[in-house]
Amino acid sequence: MRSIALQNEHYYHIYNRGVDKRNIFLDNNDYLRFLISLREFNNINPTGGLINYQPLRGHDLLEVKPLITLICYALLPNHYHVLIEQKIDNGISLFMGKLGNSYTQYFNNRYNRSGSLFQGTFKATEIKSDGQLQRTSCYINGNAEIHDITKAKNWPWSSYLDYLNLRKGNLCNKNIILKQFKNTREYEELTNKIINDSKQQKSELKNFLLEK
Repeated sequence: MRSIALQNEHYYHIYNRGVDKRNIFLDNNDYLRFLISLREFNNINPTGGLINYQPLRGHDLLEVKPLITLICYALLPNHYHVLIEQKIDNGISLFMGKLGNSYTQYFNNRYNRSGSLFQGTFKATEIKSDGQLQRTSCYINGNAEIHDITKAKNWPWSSYLDYLNLRKGNLCNKNIILKQFKNTREYEELTNKIINDSKQQKSELKNFLLEK
């Protein structure tokens, strides 16, 4: 049973990782498949979780009723983060269920494996203030750098390049965040601070555990 009730018009930081901390993205095709799913499964219509899911086309797009609003995302080799707003009752659970089931089917089929891919049910943290909303988006967009994979600006599998207007992606509603800043430079400065603070906290925790 989830410890918090997911409410409409509320924001949530959603995240999960591979079972046994295994990688869930092994190449660019896997990342692209997950990103396509973020867009195509955000509707109330059933999709069946098909492995070779075909995007909706033409007049069918008019029938889509979004389950959530995607604000930002980061996909890392063994985990993912998304910041989303629930739009209809049970929207987040429906969306994440379709997303997780479909991607697991795709991954297992492609790599000839079976069983669970993700470590249990997705985790959710409610966002309770504008400040927390800002910091969480910066944390998600800076996640690749926080985990020492590469500079946040060099990681194509997050929404950070869109936030900095270095790419013309339209998967996320970035205005929800950016309207709270004077300009993208101010947002980048806060992101850099969140990255540095998060890396410092990780280092301090590591040192503390080594000392015990």
